[in-house]
This record gives sequence, C-alpha cells and structure tokens, in this order.
Amino acid sequence: MNGLSPRAIAARWTVGSALLLLTLAGPAMASPATVSGTVTVPAGYSLDEATVTLNDATNHLYRVKVEDTGAYTFDGVAPGTYTLTAQAKGSEMPPIQSLILIDGQKLTKDLTVTEAKPFCFVKAAAPIPLTEDINSPSFADAPDIHVDSAANLVEPVLNLEGLNTWGGPATAGGRFRVKYSSAGIHLAADLTFKAPGINLATPDHLWQGNSIELDFQNDPYDPARDGGDPDHNWQLIVGLGQTPAWYLFSDISAEPTINGQPEPISKHILIKDRPDKDGQLVRIDIPWGIYLTGDLTTPITPPQDGDLAAAELAIDVNNPASTRDATLDPLYQLTWSGLDTGYGHANSLKPIQFCPQAP
Repeated sequence: MNGLSPRAIAARWTVGSALLLLTLAGPAMASPATVSGTVTVPAGYSLDEATVTLNDATNHLYRVKVEDTGAYTFDGVAPGTYTLTAQAKGSEMPPIQSLILIDGQKLTKDLTVTEAKPFCFVKAAAPIPLTEDINSPSFADAPDIHVDSAANLVEPVLNLEGLNTWGGPATAGGRFRVKYSSAGIHLAADLTFKAPGINLATPDHLWQGNSIELDFQNDPYDPARDGGDPDHNWQLIVGLGQTPAWYLFSDISAEPTINGQPEPISKHILIKDRPDKDGQLVRIDIPWGIYLTGDLTTPITPPQDGDLAAAELAIDVNNPASTRDATLDPLYQLTWSGLDTGYGHANSLKPIQFCPQAP
C-alpha cells in the first residue's frame, strides 16, 4: 500500500487564489491535471468579477477568478469528467459538458462568451391569483429560469470549501417563472431547501436566512453602468421564514410602501410546502407601485410591452443546521447570472424584455 491508507485521502491544492478541497481514493495518488485558457468577452463588456467553474457529476467544484487579461488557470484538478462554464457580466455561453481530464493532462481551453440575449418576462392577460403556482396553466407559457447548478453558486465566490458543502440541486436550488401585468411582476418559484421555512433575520438583513432576491432595472441593460441608478435600479429581498417579510434595499432602504403607506407582504405572497417537505412552492406578486424613483416618493411608470430592462434572481440558503428557534450563518447564495455582484452593480444583471407573447 506504499504507506497509504485504503481510506480516501484529503489533499489540498492551490488554484490561483482559491483554496480547493480535493478527495482522492485508492492505493496511489493520481497525477492532477491542469486546465488553462483565455476568456473573451464582447467589446465594451467587462471581465471584472468574471469566473470560470469546473464541476463533476458529484457536484464537487473548482472555481477561479479570471485575470484582467482574460487568462484563467486551474492547477491540481483530479482526473475525471467535468462541466466547464464561464460567468461574466451581461454575457452568456453554453456550458462545455463531458470534458474528460486524464492523469497529468495540460489542457488549453479558450472560452468565448457572447452578449446575453434579453430573456422574456411574458405578459399575463390579467393579474395572476396567488393561488396559481409555478405548475399552473397561468405560468405555462413563461420560460424556466434554473438556479440550481454549480455555475449558479456564489457567496463567497472563491470559498470552495463552503461551496463544496452544497450537495447539488437536491440539497438547495430552484426554478422560477416570471410574468408581468398592469398590476406588477408575478413571480413563481419551486425551491429546495435542506431546512425550509427558516429566516429569523430583521427585515434589513433578510439575506441571512432562506430568501429570494430580485434585482430589477426598468431601463435597458448597459454594460457600462457599474453602480445602480436610483431612478432605475432596485433590490427587493423576500424572507421565507415562518412569517414572510420583505425589504427594498438600494436607495430606498425600507419596507415597501404604496402611496406613502406600508404595504403588507401578506397581500402579495403565498408559500406552500411541497408534499415531501423538502422545499416550497412560492408565489409573490410585486406591485409596480412599490418601486420609487430617486426622490423616494414618485412611483415608476409600469413598463410597456416590448420594453427592455434587466434583472437578477437569487436564492439565499440558510445553514441546514439552523432551526426555527436558532439560525446559523447562511452558507451560500445561488444566482441566475452566476455572479455575486448584482446588488449595487447594474452591469451584473441579466438583460430582459417585457414580451407581450411567449417566445
């Protein structure tokens, strides 16, 4: 056995600035592989906060930040079969699947991300009742937004030990469908949590428990807009505890109001446990009237059919060891974009369009 235990041996390798946890099994240690290359983004787009992710079928992942030059490198990768994905602001690329790495391989893989096409928020003929969930006919023509892959995991972006506790979409993740009407945004979600129904945070710290975040911008995506515009950018977080709560961050920094009066979330949310109790079906209606311009008084004009905008969706995941009496620090966040900078960074959002018909 050459002095090696027949049990799995944990070895640490350094990947750029990221600390990666790698488990190897067997009588001899495999020779790790290296993957490197250059990430190219569209002209006028930023590599700031861009990352590249490698993950295997067991949801173990490696992640590195992309250098200013576009270069990225993974060292010390265990041989195996991986999915390779790049995440960059306002951009997209289909994941490279079934990437096989063998002992000692040095693979060069250049990646090109393209300008993200606007994602359709589909128009509803009339406001959708809260009793209609993601599986109802009312949402059947809305395209799915999946927030349940290793590429969606963030917060903190390079804490690989934390992210490798994820366990895959059966542990935490979600699927969203979003529509709009003259009344507001109609959001439906099917969410998986190891410990559902837990959020004991105060309204201004709702991300510290199970919650949904919607970053919304009511004018077209602009890759040059780094900070948020108080007339056009808002972040709404909805806490999914035993008593739901919501809070508007950014410049408003208060619980939502309509016509200057507090707007109770109880009128706009319905949460149902899935039959197996491992997740929740969530419906949220977000009235246009809660979105106030920079004067913190004037509500926005509702978007019109065909208007371009931008958005981000995120799931904040509570520590599964938390209980409804005592919450622990959250473990991670999953975001639609795969970036962790949507709050305060408008160019981290995804381009959307208000579509009068389904695409």
